[in-house]
Amino acid sequence: MRKTCPISLCLLVLILAMSGCLEARTKPADHALVSDARFEAGMEAFRRSDLDLAGKKLEAYVKSDPSAANVAEAVLTLGKIALYERRYDDAIASFGRVTEGFPSSPYSPEARHLSTVASAEKRRMMQQASAASSGSSPVGDTPTESPALSNLAVGPQGEAFLTLVAAWREADDAGRIALSDDLKEQVDRMGEVELLQVLHETAGADEPFGVILYRLGALNRHQGEIDRAVRHFDRLRKEFPEHSLAKRAASALAQIESCRKVDAKKIGVMLPLSGRFKVLGERLQQAVELAGTEMKARLGGNVELIVRDTQGDPKTAVAVFDRLVLEENVIAVIGPVLGDTAQTVAYRAQHYGVPLVTLSPRKGLPEIGDQVFRVAMTAEMQAQTIVSYAWDTLELRRFAILYPRHNYGEDLAHAFWDEVKKRNGIIAGVENYVYDATTFKRPVRSMVGRYNLVYANPDGGVCRDTSGARCGLVRSKYDDEAWPIVDFEALFIPDYARQAGMIAPSLPFEEVEIDTKRTYDYRRVTRKRRRTGKDVPMVQLLGGNGWNNPRLKEFGGKWVEGSIFCDGFFAGDVDNPRVYTFVDAFKKAYKRQPGSIDAYAYDAVGFVEQALASRKPTERRGFRDALIAIQDFKGVTGAQSFASDGELLGRLILLTLHEEEIVPAVVYETNAAETLDNAAPQSQKLPSEG
Repeated sequence: MRKTCPISLCLLVLILAMSGCLEARTKPADHALVSDARFEAGMEAFRRSDLDLAGKKLEAYVKSDPSAANVAEAVLTLGKIALYERRYDDAIASFGRVTEGFPSSPYSPEARHLSTVASAEKRRMMQQASAASSGSSPVGDTPTESPALSNLAVGPQGEAFLTLVAAWREADDAGRIALSDDLKEQVDRMGEVELLQVLHETAGADEPFGVILYRLGALNRHQGEIDRAVRHFDRLRKEFPEHSLAKRAASALAQIESCRKVDAKKIGVMLPLSGRFKVLGERLQQAVELAGTEMKARLGGNVELIVRDTQGDPKTAVAVFDRLVLEENVIAVIGPVLGDTAQTVAYRAQHYGVPLVTLSPRKGLPEIGDQVFRVAMTAEMQAQTIVSYAWDTLELRRFAILYPRHNYGEDLAHAFWDEVKKRNGIIAGVENYVYDATTFKRPVRSMVGRYNLVYANPDGGVCRDTSGARCGLVRSKYDDEAWPIVDFEALFIPDYARQAGMIAPSLPFEEVEIDTKRTYDYRRVTRKRRRTGKDVPMVQLLGGNGWNNPRLKEFGGKWVEGSIFCDGFFAGDVDNPRVYTFVDAFKKAYKRQPGSIDAYAYDAVGFVEQALASRKPTERRGFRDALIAIQDFKGVTGAQSFASDGELLGRLILLTLHEEEIVPAVVYETNAAETLDNAAPQSQKLPSEG
C-alpha cells in the first residue's frame, strides 16, 4: 500500500517548498517536462469536455510553476471552466489574473471580454434568484413552476446539499433531527448565488428552507446589505416560527434594530486598561485623551469619547464592543490594539456594520471587511521602506537576516524576506536567537560559516560518512582559523534597541566589519585589508522601528553609528509644526516624550475628527464613507489616507544614528570623492566629516 504523509507534515513541506526554503530534488529540465505534461493533459481533457480532470490538471500546472510559459492560457482555460459551470466569481477572478498578470499576452483580450460576460451573467442570475427569494413565489412552489431558476445549473456544494434535502424528505422525525446539523454545515460551504439556487429547489422542506434563509441573512449582514438581511431573517421568523433557527433570526433582527440606533456624537474607544497590557493601554489612553480634548475644542464640544477596558482579552472585548454598539449607540469605534483582540472585534464590527479604526498591526485585519480600517504601522510597511532605501539609494542587493524568536522579530523578518524576493534580491543568510539572549556568538558565527558540523558514530569514533547519513551524533565545532564568509552587503536585525545594541559589537569579533560611516573605521578596515590580504567587506546595519530609542547609542556604542532604520513617527522632527505642537503638548500633560504608538493613537482620533467634520455623518455607513474619502490628512505620523481596503497609506521616516544622535537619514550625506583603496567596493565611500 502506498504510504502518505500526515496532512500537517505535507502542508509544511509544501509551504517550505513554495517559499524557496527547500532545494528542488529534480533537475530543472525534469521539472519542466513534468509541468508541461500537466498542461497538455489538462488542455486535452478540456477539449474532451472532461472539465473536472481539466481543472485539476491545470490547477496543478499553475501551482507548480506560476512563471511557466503557458500559465496565461492555463488560467484563461480555468476561467472558461468556471464560466461553463456558472461559478461566476471564480471565472471573474481567473480572467482578472490573465489581464493583470499578463497584460501583453495574446490571451488578455479574450480574458477581458469573457470577464465582461461573466459579470453580466452573474448580475442576471442574482436578479432572477433575488426575485425568487423575495417572497414573490409561494413557499410550496415546485421548481418547474418558477421559470426564473428552473434552467440554472447547481454547483457541487449545492448538489451535496440537495442530496441531504432528499434524505430529509424521506426521513422520520428522529432522522430529520439527526440530519439538521449536516444541513447547516453544508449550507456554510455555499456562496450567495448557489444558496439562492438551492433555496428554490428546497421549496416545501421547512427545515432546509429555513436553514438557507438564515444563512442568506447572515451573509448579507456581513456584506453590509442590511435591508436584504432583514428580509431573509424576517421571512424565516414569520413563515417558520417553529424552526430551529427562528429564535436566532429574531435575535439577529433585534440586534440590527439596535444597531440602527446611532448617536453621531459618540465614539467608542477600546484599550487594555487592566491585565498584562495595562501599561500599554494607559499610554494609549493618554494620547487618545489629548487628541479628544483638542477635537472637542474644534468641534464645539459635541463629541464624546467613551473609553472602555478590554482587559486584553478577546471575549471581554466582544462584550465591551456589544455594549458600545447596542447600548451606547456609538457611530464608530477606535481600537483595539492587541492582535487577537483586534481580530475578534474586527469580525464583530463587520457583523454589525460598525466602522472600526483599529490600532493593531496584525496582518490581514482590513481584509476582514469594508468596515475595518487600520491606523498602525505594519511589518510590511517597515520592510518596504527599509528595502526600498537599501535597494534604490544604497544600491545593495545581498542581505542577511538575524532575528529574535518573538512575534515582532519574526513578522518583520518574514516581511523583509518577502520584500527582497519581490525585487529578485538575494538572502545570503538567516539566523535566529532566543528572545531574551544576551550573547550572540553562535548565530553570528554560524551566519559567516565559522561553525563546522562534526558527525560522530554512537560509539564515539569518527564517522567516515561525510554526509552524516550513517552517523548517530552531530556536534558543532567553532573554527577560529576559518576566514568568515561575509557574502552579504547588509544585515537586517528586526529587534529592539537593547538587543540590537548588544548584537552590533559582537559582529567585529567575528571579523564582520560594520559600515559605521565613520572615517576612522574606514581607515582601520583599509589597514586590515592590506595586513591580511583578504577582502574585508563592510556591512550596513538595518533595523525596524524598535531601533528608534534615545538610548540606542548607550546600548550599541560606536558600532550602531550609521545604521539605518525607520519609524512612523519621529519626535525630533522640529521642522514639522504639527509634530512640534503635539510633542510639546504631550510632554506638558504627561511628563514624557511620545513614541510611535502614542502618535498613531493620536492620529486615529484625528481621522475620526476629520470624518465627522467633513461630512457630518448621522449613520454608520455615512461615517465609513467619510473615512474612505479622506485624502489629505495631516497628522503627526506619515499617514495621509486609507486605501480602498481600509489599509493605511502614507510614508514612514528613515532614521540613522549620526554622531550619537538619531536624525533623519536624509541629513546624512555620503557623497565622498574617493574610495578607501582599490580593494574597497565602490559603494563604500568616505563620508564627509561633519
